[in-house]
Formats: sequence, structure tokens, C-alpha cells
Amino acid sequence: MRTRVVGILLTLLVVGAIWFTGNRAEDDPRGGPDSEPGGEPGDGASSTAVVTAVVDGDTIRVVPAGSDEERRVRLLGLDAPEVRGTPECGGAEATDVLVDLLPVGTTVTLVGDPTQDDVDRYDRLLRYVEGPDGTDVGERLVASGWVATYVFRDEFERLDRYAAAEDRAEAEGRGAWSGC
Repeated sequence: MRTRVVGILLTLLVVGAIWFTGNRAEDDPRGGPDSEPGGEPGDGASSTAVVTAVVDGDTIRVVPAGSDEERRVRLLGLDAPEVRGTPECGGAEATDVLVDLLPVGTTVTLVGDPTQDDVDRYDRLLRYVEGPDGTDVGERLVASGWVATYVFRDEFERLDRYAAAEDRAEAEGRGAWSGC
């Protein structure tokens, strides 16, 4: 019980520090979750895209089907440790997990969430990402223990699943829970 309380307090401290230091664009060396809305709520629609790059543990680049324009996608409900600027413990590992899950050339399904904005203030699409076999990539990242569940403003539709995956990762000492 005490370990869980310490873990929760540590998570809150990290999220608070991230929030306090401000919003960070992908091109900003610090990266990080958004503190400003960037668009209208998503409609929950899905579309396919091809992965062109993994930026870090919670951001990818894709070319949507029927387009030749590359877009940045911030995976909904997640926060990965930073790899730019001053790298944070677990940032490289979180990125490696995402690279393993979504190699360049992978066709993915991007799913919006009607409870969340469609894009952030950096014009990154805010989406759940599903692999070719339907795997929820965000849930897999959280289950690895290297990526945390993150609620920006409103709870998102997959929060319960992500929180359960994070609880299992902590209980089993996976990823950052093993001593980051």
C-alpha cells in the first residue's frame, strides 16, 4: 500500500513539474504534454495512415491514406519521458518500445476521441493509434512501464484500460517502475 501511495505521489509530482514548466512543442527540445487546447473536439472517426517516423515515446509522424502530406500525431492519453533537451530516465526506452511497435512503413489506424480536441496547439493530431492487428499501441506503451497514463483536461474514453495497464506494469516492476 505504501509503495502504491509513493508511486502515485511521484507520478503527481512529475506531472505537476511538467505542467509547471509549460507547454512544449515537438520541435522544442523539451517536448511534453500540451497545456493549451488546439482545436475542436474530435468526432471519434478513424482513418488509416503509414508511419514515416517515431519522434519519441508518444509522438509519431504519418502520411494519412489519400494524402501526400506528412502529419505529426500525439498519442492520446500518454506521456513519455523526454528524449530532447535534458533526456529523462526512460525516454530512450519508451522511444525504442514505440519503434518496435510501429516500424517505419507500418499501416496504422488513427482513432479520434470525441471527448478530446482534434489537434493540439502545435497542430499535431491527437489520436489513439492501433497497429495493423488492431492492437492499441497506447495501451501497449503504458503496459511496458516506460510511458505513463496522462489526462490533460478531461478524462478520455480509454482511461480505464490504460490505468489498469499502468497498475499492472507497476505491480510487476516493468520499465520505469523497476527503478528509474
